[in-house]
Amino acid sequence: MKYTVNYFIKKFSRIPHSKWTTGVSNDGKGRRCALGHCTDTNSNKVTEISSLFNIFYENNLVVSAVNDGVFTEIVFKGKHPRTRILNALRYIKRVS
Repeated sequence: MKYTVNYFIKKFSRIPHSKWTTGVSNDGKGRRCALGHCTDTNSNKVTEISSLFNIFYENNLVVSAVNDGVFTEIVFKGKHPRTRILNALRYIKRVS
């Protein structure tokens, strides 16, 4: 399976805000960061994580930094990690 920007937009859009966290991949309370969500149910975990990492890297971004709110550019603003990740993916889609 090929993991594309559209794949990740669809995947992350379905995950409720209450299931997201920052600072760790899994907080032990059912909340995960963007990379942590790539280890939930996928049998090709490494491929999915690598694909997300590469999509961001090819656009000079770091998944964990966007998830955790390190980037403050208007494109990635948002009070919630899910919002920031989706904003970044939509930006990547526009510029690609």
